[in-house]
Amino acid sequence: MYWSDLVQYAGRLSEPGDVAEDLAQEAFVILWTRRGDWQSASSPRALLFGILRNLALKEHRRVSVRRKLSLWVADLSKKPVTPLEWTEAEELRIALDKALAQMPPRRREAFVLVRFHRLSLSEAAEVLGIATQTVANQVSSAVADLRRFLVDFS
Repeated sequence: MYWSDLVQYAGRLSEPGDVAEDLAQEAFVILWTRRGDWQSASSPRALLFGILRNLALKEHRRVSVRRKLSLWVADLSKKPVTPLEWTEAEELRIALDKALAQMPPRRREAFVLVRFHRLSLSEAAEVLGIATQTVANQVSSAVADLRRFLVDFS
């Protein structure tokens, strides 16, 4: 009954097509899994749209961060042309290695799996044997650490 409206709304908030359908489907799954918490005063339509909005915002942030990181990694992997560019790239690589080495092992491993090996949070959680939210927290902390460690390169 609400499917087409949700997909259209998701398409406006994110990318139309498969991504919008996936977000709409996930909203239904979340509503179903949390049906015991549902207050009868709330309409299911409002709940679904609220859940979908939060999912779309989360997806937008995830895509934005990945896009920025992939551009940053692409810049790192670009072959420097001049000696100055080569030196700057090498200094950044060394600083990145040092920053990663200073992180706690679990944080570093979660970050490397998600950002460099492109595993999803749930896949990384499965590899590490921890909760998905813990992986998300570790990756977020790692990004904050890198911002602090690499402030001179911004």
